[in-house]
Amino acid sequence: MPLDYFAASHRDWRVDVLYRMSVISIVTLTIFLIVKTYSASIVLHFNYGGYLLDSGWFAFLFGSADPWLANPQSIHTETFYQHHMSPLIALWSAVFSGLLDYPGIQSFMIFTVFCGLLIYLPFVILALSRGEKQATKIIILLVGGVFSLTSQFVVAALGYPHYEIVFIGASGALYLTLFAKRYWLALLLASMMVLSREDGGFYVAYAALCALFTQSAGILHPASRPLYGFILIGVLLSLCILAAKAVYFPGFATVEGNFIGDGFSHLTMGLIAKRIQNLFESAGTLPFLLLLPIVALRFPRATIPFLLMLPLVFLHLISVREVIGNFELHYGIPFAVIMIVMLIQILDSLERSGNKALDLSVVVLLVVVSSAPFAAGFDLRNQSGSYFYWIFWRDWPNRDYLDDQRFIRQTVATQTGVTCGSIGVLALEPDLFAVDDFIRDSVHDHCDGLLLYENDLAYDRLRPIVEAEGFYLVGSINKSLHFQKE
Repeated sequence: MPLDYFAASHRDWRVDVLYRMSVISIVTLTIFLIVKTYSASIVLHFNYGGYLLDSGWFAFLFGSADPWLANPQSIHTETFYQHHMSPLIALWSAVFSGLLDYPGIQSFMIFTVFCGLLIYLPFVILALSRGEKQATKIIILLVGGVFSLTSQFVVAALGYPHYEIVFIGASGALYLTLFAKRYWLALLLASMMVLSREDGGFYVAYAALCALFTQSAGILHPASRPLYGFILIGVLLSLCILAAKAVYFPGFATVEGNFIGDGFSHLTMGLIAKRIQNLFESAGTLPFLLLLPIVALRFPRATIPFLLMLPLVFLHLISVREVIGNFELHYGIPFAVIMIVMLIQILDSLERSGNKALDLSVVVLLVVVSSAPFAAGFDLRNQSGSYFYWIFWRDWPNRDYLDDQRFIRQTVATQTGVTCGSIGVLALEPDLFAVDDFIRDSVHDHCDGLLLYENDLAYDRLRPIVEAEGFYLVGSINKSLHFQKE
């Protein structure tokens, strides 16, 4: 027996303990930061003035425990299914609002936290289920944490809360489970995506296509057959759901309203050129597109997620809506999906790399320059949500909106005549006001009392108008202001 046997064994034991402690610490800290950051995004959003369309609307639905997702009074349609086929919201609200008795905003907040943890999940699975070296596993966990917390595309979506953020983590996790041939888990994830929205099946097909073209077996190999099943079923389900929505829940024409418009009559070469230019000037997309050639040189297959998403990217570019065409707010989610699949693929191959230091540098560069702090530091265009970190650490989330909600309910109940409200007020209590009670640019004649929400999108515009119309302040709490006519 060598003389240094016990010394070496002791050293290996200490290294193993240090590794395990590092993994536990990194995962625990990341989960804590995700929970606090993603929950803060909802709380701060409503504290600083939410929107009836869409965050207040979503919060109402998440607290409704209604399988038919009946809309609040302030929305002009009867059910949310006339806009999007999202039974996942009904299922979630049935559990967290119906059974666990969480109000709408809290239920929406828990769902947003769930989406954040779902983004981190594939990185944890990848790190802990592979046979890579310990250092590589720690790198994977760190990269996943930084992406989950700082990606410009993710933070932009947090700044304008939407439940579609679920597609980011679900697509990454689905790609990983399909790539690893864990089909039962993949089926669970795919089902959740299909129930999320009518285009969920397309995202299922996208993840399966990414797995098909990046796996080691050929695309015609018998082992690839399950992937073809996910692709086919995903596309067919989305098409069937879209058809069912048109027949049974006519209302908002999603495709026409968001993309086609009046037969694409809005399209001009100048419009397309301007939007492509915006891609190369905007936070998130600019650094991503600039680094894409470097990624292609080191990881040719890693460009597949981008190439497969090009049809949706093109559909955004020709959209009738400017906010979609410029990938602003949550409309940047397709790029977040591209990045998470790309990162999982690159990190999975890191241990087999011939130049690990160089490849790791590419990964770190891709994550850092596509982050919200980087966008804020370089003052890039469309840095939606980049301000969030400053507000988060300056004002650790309290729940002032609960007092505002009580004040709004009490005011409406005791006000003589009709009470009207601004966008931030209706975001907190959308079912207390009729469609005609929503004041945007002027005060309606039938309004006997008004509720404004300080700092919401309409406040600076409405306050002078309200006072000019003869309304005076009679009560307030936090940011909720009650006005009556003299």
